[in-house]
Amino acid sequence: MNKQKLNIVRSSAMASIIALSIMTSCQKEDSIEAETIDAAKNHIISKTNDGETLHTFKLPGGKIANILEDKEARYLEDDIIVSKADFNAVKIGAQNQTEPRLTRKGGYTRLWPGGVIYYTTATLAIHNAVQQAIAEMDPPTGIKHAGIKFVQISNPQPGQNYIAFVPSGGYGSFSHIGMQGGRQELAIASHLNKYILIHEILHALGFAHEHTRPDRGNYINILWNNVDVNQYGQDILSNWYIHPNNIGKGEFDYNSVMLYGSYDFAKPYTVTMTRKDNGQPLVNNWDHWSVYDRKYLREYYPKYPNQP
Repeated sequence: MNKQKLNIVRSSAMASIIALSIMTSCQKEDSIEAETIDAAKNHIISKTNDGETLHTFKLPGGKIANILEDKEARYLEDDIIVSKADFNAVKIGAQNQTEPRLTRKGGYTRLWPGGVIYYTTATLAIHNAVQQAIAEMDPPTGIKHAGIKFVQISNPQPGQNYIAFVPSGGYGSFSHIGMQGGRQELAIASHLNKYILIHEILHALGFAHEHTRPDRGNYINILWNNVDVNQYGQDILSNWYIHPNNIGKGEFDYNSVMLYGSYDFAKPYTVTMTRKDNGQPLVNNWDHWSVYDRKYLREYYPKYPNQP
């Protein structure tokens, strides 16, 4: 994937990978060349100028799921990796016109059993960055934010569930949402700061983007015409598609580390989002994670007695 597209990574609340578009169809752009249209299976396959494959699935109720695929993985919202199982579930859902059965439990993305997250780091630089993020999420002393425990391992056992922190090879960073099972890569950009890394780790722990909540229309305006599709491609619009299973606990959190800023992916001198209450742009929360980020992490991962 063209990692230059992945120039931010922010989000919140649990979610499935189904994207409910405010639009009912995917507009064709000059940068997208239609390759295959299978009306019977409601599956449109396109090629981008970068040689990537864009899968557009038409689902029940006018929902559109756009999943971008390259040689390495499949992506939704640029920093979310889509598992093969979920991709196939969406494909079957489009074919049968039924709601896809995704890898989540009780409406939530798959959580890590017992709140224990095993992990490996590929380089010393990545190790140091991960340690800084973990020290804030799982303090070695003092009050714990949630019932989570990060445990570094050097030789994963066959079939063991763990996060492999690896270099992304480009500007962006990306992660799966929730535990996938087995080795699960979380790719880190060299420029990454601590709180963007916390954003990606929260993805891996089950959080999705705050601005994809079904009730986001009560709190923010999405300015679709200000999204720079000429620079980032038509698929970048999926960053703002509503996730119907994004639970969105409590009031909208303008301070969440899982919320995009208004200038992310925007055309020059424009914004992609404004607040409903005062019309002001949303700021990037790259220097903290919020009280509610910690509160919801605590709710998703209460203290477990069997933690190491």
